[in-house]
Amino acid sequence: MKEKKEVTGMEWINNLSLELQMIKDDELINPSETRQMGDNSVGFMSEQLKRLYTLGRELSSKSTRCQADYEIASTDEKRHEAMKNGLRFADKANIIREILYYELAEDFDLWDKPSVAIRSNFEVVWHEDTNPFRALFGGLQ
Repeated sequence: MKEKKEVTGMEWINNLSLELQMIKDDELINPSETRQMGDNSVGFMSEQLKRLYTLGRELSSKSTRCQADYEIASTDEKRHEAMKNGLRFADKANIIREILYYELAEDFDLWDKPSVAIRSNFEVVWHEDTNPFRALFGGLQ
């Protein structure tokens, strides 16, 4: 069986919508974090954002697997390939995360909230941030 070549660069951006459509309902990754004291619920993620969240988690998992591959690689060439792939997946996961939090801020008008999180069942919450450095740099987490 021929292995699927990883899509990169602008081709990946152009195919992102199709990639999201291919994620089935039973493949969605439900966030494990439950509501915490101080959480202010603003609603639940749309189906499209659930898929975006799932894709980000899948890419992050792939990056982690590449780290393990790096550790057990038998040659420098295999280590180098695992490192490149791990960085590629990590960067893609970060891009997805940024898009996701941008969309959450838009959908729920969270631009002025100090900290935003996704809880189980795709519940979107904001809360006051307890990290003093967060106030210096702002933005969503």
